[in-house]
Amino acid sequence: MAKFEPIITGVIGAILTGAILSWVSRGASNARTDGLLRYGGRMRAVAVGLLGIALFIGCAALNASPDQRVIAGIVGGAEPSPLVSGSSSRCSHSEAA
Repeated sequence: MAKFEPIITGVIGAILTGAILSWVSRGASNARTDGLLRYGGRMRAVAVGLLGIALFIGCAALNASPDQRVIAGIVGGAEPSPLVSGSSSRCSHSEAA
């Protein structure tokens, strides 16, 4: 069953994406220029919701504790660096002079 989990989640994601796109596109109307569509309030609501989710993920990644920074960087889309993972001795506060 573990082999099929990525396939099942991909199918579920495709179904949900198709349903959301179908719901959003019902409010679309033709624009004055050929080949363009105008989306209504549904698309704006989805865009604002996705923007809120993106801002939440970014804020959570920026406020991560030192032991969570690597995973926060991966979730946020950044490459983990040695300074972020805490392997640099310059970032340690345990050495008192």
